[in-house]
Amino acid sequence: MLIQCTKALREEMEIKDKDLTAADKPRERSDLLTGWHANVIMIGDRRAVLLMNDESRYPIVIGEVEDEDFLEMPDLMAEAIREVLRMEGVREDVLEHYMSEGGGLFISKASDQRWIGKMNRAAVDVEFEGSYIEEDRKIQSPLSMKAARMIQSEGEQDGFFPAERMVECLGRVYDTAEVLDVELYQLHIELPLEKHNVWRRVYVPSTFTFEHLHQVIQVVLEWKDSHLHQFFVRRDGQKPMAIVMDGALDMLDFLDTSKSEVRLEHITPLKDILPEYTDITYQYDTGEDWQHTITFEKTLSAAARRAVYVEGQGDSPPEDIEAERGLASYVMAMIKKQEPDAPRTFINERLRKIPTAYTLALL
Repeated sequence: MLIQCTKALREEMEIKDKDLTAADKPRERSDLLTGWHANVIMIGDRRAVLLMNDESRYPIVIGEVEDEDFLEMPDLMAEAIREVLRMEGVREDVLEHYMSEGGGLFISKASDQRWIGKMNRAAVDVEFEGSYIEEDRKIQSPLSMKAARMIQSEGEQDGFFPAERMVECLGRVYDTAEVLDVELYQLHIELPLEKHNVWRRVYVPSTFTFEHLHQVIQVVLEWKDSHLHQFFVRRDGQKPMAIVMDGALDMLDFLDTSKSEVRLEHITPLKDILPEYTDITYQYDTGEDWQHTITFEKTLSAAARRAVYVEGQGDSPPEDIEAERGLASYVMAMIKKQEPDAPRTFINERLRKIPTAYTLALL
């Protein structure tokens, strides 16, 4: 694996020209997949190292970089590539083949300005998604995966997503149709309502964040995502955990951090919580207080990193009514205004709009 570093990065790493691997010969397409360009960038006031894959343009970010980290940077780069691709769900045997290709990791000078330009565009995407950076963590997996889903262009070709292209390239080079082996969590999501049975069963990748899970719940229960939300995790013998929206400062004002651990949903993967802690509540619309119970049922695997709607029953209530009392009043109003069968019609009307094989393309 060849890491082509800019002069600025080589100086930080204290690598002399005599210790570099020559990279002046034309490379085959398969060589591009095992080639990366790297540079030092700033994300806000934080120093970071950006890796960009030459074939797929997949970006990987090493953040919170201190002076001493540069001396260990080759090892940190290899660790970052392995960890982020594993988070993407790349099969372990494919990943090991890829990481061992060419006999290890080698450092060379960056290529011509064309490649520097591509890397600069990747840096813009990373900086744009800078809120996904995690403090006190070197390998920035959520930020890398988010930036890998920013559309890229290549001359007159159609736009592409680096995450998708990386998987396609690995499949082509290693001649396999199944590059991914994604761990899925089967979750049962219930809206506990007296006299109304409202629930959904979904498969969700374990590497999805709680922000993804919020989006899944909004879609399968047909909410409109027009209110604040948060997750609560109860843990035996420990402080409960509140997993909150990024930027929900009003919500943070009501949380007592001495009594609850607070995390941000957009950088907290499900696998950090499940299946160790399974007592989870999703609160939507903090004013009307719709409480959803999330139950972990089992672990499965799949060849795609997607959430899938499996089955469900009952319809979610309309927005902007007062939880149980408001729902009861709403249903009674429908009975008086329409025919006696109105409540059943109300409960099932929107459920029929969700196809049985509904798949959420949440990259």
